[in-house]
Amino acid sequence: MVDGGSGGAARTTVPVPVNTARPWVRFPGPSLLVYLLLVGLHVAAAVAPSPWSWGIHQLSFLPLGVRLAFGAAFLLLLVPAIATAVAVLPTAVARVAGSFGVTVLFAAASAVAFWLGRIEFAFLGDGLVWIQHLESGAPFYFSEPLATTVLCWTARALNASQPGTVAGATSVLLGFVFIVAALRVCRSRWTDVYTRGLAATLLLLHPTILLFFGYVESYAMVQVLSLLFVWSLLRAPRGFSLVVPATILGVAIATHLVAVFWLPALWANAWRPLAGAHARVAPGREPQGAPHGATLGPLVAMLLAFAIAAAITFAVGSSPGSVLKRAIGPQGIGAQESTWFWSAPHAADVSNLIVLVLGPAFVLAAHGLARRAQIRELWADPAWRPLVLLVAGSLSFAVLVQPRIGGARDWDLFASWSVPAVLLGVELSRRLRQKSLSPSGETKVAGRAVGLAVLVTSSWLWVNLDPALAARRFIVLQQQGGPFSRDARGYASETLGVYYRSRDPRLARDSWREATLLAPSHARYHVNLGSAALALGDLNEARVAWARAHELGERDARIVYNLALACLRTGHAAEAVRHFDELIAGGAGNWSILQSRARAKTELGLWREALVDLDRALQLDSTQADVHCDRGVALRSLGDSAGARGSFRAALRLAPAHPEARRALESMSP
Repeated sequence: MVDGGSGGAARTTVPVPVNTARPWVRFPGPSLLVYLLLVGLHVAAAVAPSPWSWGIHQLSFLPLGVRLAFGAAFLLLLVPAIATAVAVLPTAVARVAGSFGVTVLFAAASAVAFWLGRIEFAFLGDGLVWIQHLESGAPFYFSEPLATTVLCWTARALNASQPGTVAGATSVLLGFVFIVAALRVCRSRWTDVYTRGLAATLLLLHPTILLFFGYVESYAMVQVLSLLFVWSLLRAPRGFSLVVPATILGVAIATHLVAVFWLPALWANAWRPLAGAHARVAPGREPQGAPHGATLGPLVAMLLAFAIAAAITFAVGSSPGSVLKRAIGPQGIGAQESTWFWSAPHAADVSNLIVLVLGPAFVLAAHGLARRAQIRELWADPAWRPLVLLVAGSLSFAVLVQPRIGGARDWDLFASWSVPAVLLGVELSRRLRQKSLSPSGETKVAGRAVGLAVLVTSSWLWVNLDPALAARRFIVLQQQGGPFSRDARGYASETLGVYYRSRDPRLARDSWREATLLAPSHARYHVNLGSAALALGDLNEARVAWARAHELGERDARIVYNLALACLRTGHAAEAVRHFDELIAGGAGNWSILQSRARAKTELGLWREALVDLDRALQLDSTQADVHCDRGVALRSLGDSAGARGSFRAALRLAPAHPEARRALESMSP
């Protein structure tokens, strides 16, 4: 074939033979393989619940027909036409993000949905412990001083008498902020409508949305701050590129120490503007070595973040030292087991976390990386490099820090990397779409990522927002032989006991009994077991449980009083006297305690000592007929018949139908 070009010699084009025969087998691309792997894991976990697949076994708690429907939906997304149809959803979400007013209305409607569908029982994380501290009124900070303070303020402002009933309102309010921020961040970052819609869709249709359904702990606030921190890294005004992210990071560290692992991202962000400035130096005048400002900027940003975190911690009544001591002490990092790092439970934790939290981002990223939209392009981009380090920091935290307790193996503790991971995956997808000659392939991949997010999140919410299903899941999680430590299983058993307390007292007692066997040195578990045994009328078991709690350091006046009464009513008078002595020495000597100690002393034949207590009780409250009657019994036993008659008559004046006083008076000779 001769091609005659203008102004030049003729060129001969040799036709290249094209093999139009379709191959017998076409190897699927990496994105499809990742999707198939994720679907396989979810479908396999749906066969039967297991504590080893805690992040993806939610389908196994649903009816068989529902499980089959979810499985079919996973497989239907393999059909290109269906995947492409699902990919229309981001465009609809982008319209919501197009107007600030529409965004606010959508977020408000979502907050109403969060509240109406909120978690009815605190199965996840440490929520039960937080509620108990909140209701007791005692200050508690753990390693989250700002989060606990905000939760207390909000709950007590909404319901001062019973703050525990509205403790989850904090997360609902944060959910409103998260949705507004997510939609605005996506709109401000991308001019491409479809890309911003895809990012917003994957942020909103993510399992971490559960954190805003009345969740009681710090991680809802951490998730919001993670999003704001990402916004500051991507969109903060250039003149404030150091101050804004450092301030947000300082607030985040005061909220939860997990934010310390975000420091590499702050370092990269503080380095960025200096690097850009140095790039404009004229050729031949490049500075020798690292410029002084390039080192000083990141250092100043980190110091500012720590200063803000320390100031907030002091302001809410705690101290950085106490928070750090708890975080690295025997209840924190100091309790980590060296063998755990190489154990199967550790591998299960990280695997469950990755599959649950990062699935859709992996589907997008795998496609982008396979088509040469390489991660090095993002690393070379100063705007995206901090987010790469943010994901790396969160990953290192998940690998290095051992989760101790929690109904979902503390998946919420490690969930903060979901925001940067999703945005990085979407950016990779956008860059690939720009380079692609056939965007339909990228649309198909995006549809599968969105479909995966819809199915996983909807099943996750279905199980965790239904108290009965969540309880069934908790029973599986604390089974022997799973990845949970004994401490984690003990906490799970305690939580189940609280759940069953008003539903099935015997199951509550059995759950708390299991908790005491798993963690025999935990005083609270023994206290709960004593309460459950008392509800079932077993005073002996209640006495033994409360006595063990007392040995472990439980000194709450109500618990000691219950223990003393249980001892008195089960024939352990001497032990009862000791506990009543403890209460009175601690300043709890009201008339009721004095009367009870007097009765214990009468069991031991200490009539004169009992009379002293009864006289003191009447000095505190002379209107108690029972105390007058007990005083009459003591005087009669000491041979003072006249005094006894006077006490019995006093009891009858206060309570004319008092049977014991009437019988005693009638039995005495005139």
